[in-house]
Amino acid sequence: MNETKNLVAKVQAVRLFVFDVDGVLTDGHIVFDAQGEAFKLFNTKDGLALNALAALKIPTAAITGRTSPMVLKRCEELGFLVVMQGQKKKAKALLRLCEEAGVEPSACAFMGDDVNDLPALRLAGLSACPADAALDVKGVVDYVATLKGGEGAVREFVEWALRGQGLWEKVLAAFEE
Repeated sequence: MNETKNLVAKVQAVRLFVFDVDGVLTDGHIVFDAQGEAFKLFNTKDGLALNALAALKIPTAAITGRTSPMVLKRCEELGFLVVMQGQKKKAKALLRLCEEAGVEPSACAFMGDDVNDLPALRLAGLSACPADAALDVKGVVDYVATLKGGEGAVREFVEWALRGQGLWEKVLAAFEE
């Protein structure tokens, strides 16, 4: 019972959502064309949830180890506060992001999928991963999605958290207008 109360408190404290990109916002595949341009696929279901956060004025950000113009474009479309690319030390990046946003790490949710995300996952107040995350990641997070990265895991996590904050009904109501 104490564990459930603790999780509810973590969910209710979230004021900033931060996501890894490859394997979370995408399925982790990187496709190159003949000219060497990389392509990534993003899921529109995840996009709807991220747009819902923007509509609720809850800031979102991305921290990723790679650098890609398409990631910047997609995150800008979704109203991300910040996109931190080329970040090998994600916990340090998360601390810097929280400081710049005026949010304590305990009020931050972070979703990652692989071992390079572990320091940031441990730092965040609420942590999550997709269903196909690394085993070590699944062992430390607060929430393991039933869906894979790039296949709706972000949507599932955001919806779960917003329901826990009592805000999902506002999202649904916006589609009734």
